[in-house]
Amino acid sequence: MEKDSGFRVQESAWNAILSKEGEVIGTGLTPDSCLLSPALIIGYGNPYRRDDGVAWHVINALRARLGRPPLALDDTGEDNLGHAVDTVMAHQLVPEVALLLPPYSRVIFVDAHIGEIPVPLRVIEVEPGGEFQATTHHFGPGMLLSLAQAQSGTSPRGWLVSIRGDDFNYGETLTETCASQVEPAVDEIMRLADTN
Repeated sequence: MEKDSGFRVQESAWNAILSKEGEVIGTGLTPDSCLLSPALIIGYGNPYRRDDGVAWHVINALRARLGRPPLALDDTGEDNLGHAVDTVMAHQLVPEVALLLPPYSRVIFVDAHIGEIPVPLRVIEVEPGGEFQATTHHFGPGMLLSLAQAQSGTSPRGWLVSIRGDDFNYGETLTETCASQVEPAVDEIMRLADTN
């Protein structure tokens, strides 16, 4: 017997994920509405905790290169999907983000990393997988790819672009060393997202 999840999909060029009350709680492109080989860039981190918010700075630098306006601190970007390269921002990865992934051929996650990783900018390929945790605070990119695969039978190819952070105290500005890696990170993302 199938259990009612409480969610339903409103069919259109965009799929709107609705609660039982009809509130839109997520969106996703339908495959026939996508451009060839679209890419989704997902930044995550807390922009109110200095270097932890580096992804927000990277997403906005990328949006500037793509000729799009920047996201406000409280804007996810989910209301402006449908480009060859889409960008969204989240404070943390949660299972609902997996609803966005199936129509994309590649997804690039952007986050901060701590000094235990010795390089200032790291790019690694991400495979579906990872152990599910009791809390979503430890929900990683591989788990999202796994959820997308379970949902649709396939998952996009994934990468993680991370920048070393030095200061995770309260504040909205990046440290100088972290800020110096924003443009190189955008270069890497553009290379990975190349849809030509």
